[in-house]
Amino acid sequence: MNPMSVMLRLPFLVLLFGCGCSGAEPASTQPVTFRVTLANVSAPLETPDGELPASFAPGAWAVHDADEPIFTSGVADRAAGLESLAEDGDPSKLAASLRKRDSVATTDTFDLPDSEYAAGVVRPGASFMFEITAIPGQRLSFAGMYAQSNDVFLATPPEGMALFDTAGEPRSGDVTADLQLWDTGSEVNQEPGIGADQAPRQAAPNTGQDERGLVRRLDDGFSYADPFVTATLEAL
Repeated sequence: MNPMSVMLRLPFLVLLFGCGCSGAEPASTQPVTFRVTLANVSAPLETPDGELPASFAPGAWAVHDADEPIFTSGVADRAAGLESLAEDGDPSKLAASLRKRDSVATTDTFDLPDSEYAAGVVRPGASFMFEITAIPGQRLSFAGMYAQSNDVFLATPPEGMALFDTAGEPRSGDVTADLQLWDTGSEVNQEPGIGADQAPRQAAPNTGQDERGLVRRLDDGFSYADPFVTATLEAL
């Protein structure tokens, strides 16, 4: 064979066989912005004094790496702000502690109902909306108080919610199945909408009977107007 012909073919052969390419596109590592919508879809709570709205109080969120940044199921509350959120609807202490956690990339509070100009609870028919930015592999955790309770909160699982699928593509659509009502275990539960130590009726913050329990999925026998809140992710 002509030596010159061999030399001319080498670049083509290297390109064809020697590039080490698999033919699959690598997963993107570019940040994606998501809009999160938390809509209160609950029915009114039936109480001896009439119907009460099952309101959803302001909360805190965190975009994070592998971790359980807000709570761990079956373990006592960490005294890092979750109790204030779940008992009194104050997310500021939890957000402040999340900012110090190594696994957390970004964190903030959500407190502005979509139909209002001032911070406050979301009543049935209204929503909280906030935007986050994440890269594949990161997750979202958030928590907000069930306002007509002693220490019940709505949250993602302890390890957070996946923002991307296994191929690294951003999730979009209804993600309500990722949410659950949780019991902080810090205050003895009273019937929703009736208890004198619940945020709408208590004389002062942190005034209920101490429970000294564990954070766990809510299961106390009371009715909490389920379904309560739906969640939607939208990749922008």
